[in-house]
Amino acid sequence: MRVYNLSAAAAVVLLAVSPAVALPQGTGPSGDITPGQLIQIGKTTASCDGAQFPDECATAAEAAPLINAAFKKFNIATNQEKAALIALMMSETGEFKNNFRHDVVGQGTRNMQSINFNLQYALTFPELVPEVNAIRGDAGTPVTSLPPDAQNNIRALVLPNDKSFGSAMWFYTIQSDECKSEVRGGTEAGFEFYLAKCVITTVTTTATTLYANAIAALGTAAK
Repeated sequence: MRVYNLSAAAAVVLLAVSPAVALPQGTGPSGDITPGQLIQIGKTTASCDGAQFPDECATAAEAAPLINAAFKKFNIATNQEKAALIALMMSETGEFKNNFRHDVVGQGTRNMQSINFNLQYALTFPELVPEVNAIRGDAGTPVTSLPPDAQNNIRALVLPNDKSFGSAMWFYTIQSDECKSEVRGGTEAGFEFYLAKCVITTVTTTATTLYANAIAALGTAAK
């Protein structure tokens, strides 16, 4: 995956009494994420002004219900997990401005995942299986060996926002217990572990700033 550079500003309240103390502005373990919280995490999600590819952009108001639906579908219940996955999606997509990489064949969704994962994700939707098979042909052929157009056509199946905004949650569910434990700890170190060891991407100040914003917006203090 790749991370787009952007600027984001917010403060994280660190309480000495506990490394994971609930703050008043939190939604609670089962609370829905609001558009206002998404804007607090990444302020440019308020609009699509200035988006290089406007047809790929999603605002906080558009993204919030899709993110909440995906959290419910994949049983993402804790604010620590929600904060990490929202920060990851925003960092990968320039705060929801992009839906796929224009310079990398097959890479995309709000998780900005590679074609191998886009194939796996597409196959979780029964209605997409016939289309995947028609594009792929021989199931024994590695997806990375397919022509670029075929890889991009598979990617296109999971780019609609109702699927694209669920990709990070799906990807999280197939990770190891160690990866999930680090995320659930609600610490910056755990988030960095997830990026470096589970997502296999570079840890940037953009990503960690968005994570700090998310922790503050969702009301879970991290050390």
